Amino acid sequence: MAANRLCMVTTNFNYGAYLDDCMRSVVNSKGFDRVDYVVMDGGSTDNSLDIVKKHASSLKHWQSEKDAGMYHAIQAGFAKSDAPYMGWLNSDAQLAPWAIQSVLDIFDQLPNVRWITSRFPMQARKDGVVIKADFLPGVDNWGFFNGEYVRSLGLPSSGWIVQDCTFWRRDLWDEVGGEFDLSLKLAGDFELWARFIQKTDL
Repeated sequence: MAANRLCMVTTNFNYGAYLDDCMRSVVNSKGFDRVDYVVMDGGSTDNSLDIVKKHASSLKHWQSEKDAGMYHAIQAGFAKSDAPYMGWLNSDAQLAPWAIQSVLDIFDQLPNVRWITSRFPMQARKDGVVIKADFLPGVDNWGFFNGEYVRSLGLPSSGWIVQDCTFWRRDLWDEVGGEFDLSLKLAGDFELWARFIQKTDL
């Protein structure tokens, strides 16, 4: 039986200064042989297309054309694969070398787990040296439903669910509608998490 795959989407628009580091962090990851990697470029006019073409042989699909915004592009990218595991990485971010294999192992071995995130998202310099890895206390159901995600009423917002290190099963995506709220220009991930967390624990 074939091993389940991960659909990984990267969106980009004129972020060529970061895109190569982003893409290399994916294609050089342990477990990449089980990734359907899709790059959705919004019609960049910088050096982005040269970078994408350099990695084209590693990609399931790539395109460069005007889109209706980031979430529209991500959603269209997800439709280019039927892989049962999903996630996306913006072009100014990078994955840790072990991230993809960890995601595959968790979803392969724990069928009841439907979406995951990291409590220790890392920040790194451009050269890849990690300079920060804070513990996030609020990335659970209690924190989500009790306002730790948002700055309000003078409360600290410590519970950000960091999109770059959040992954889920396609059946969960399908169960909550299989799409983003495309009326949102920002926080489309938050709105998606709100639908996920009402179906199953993070």
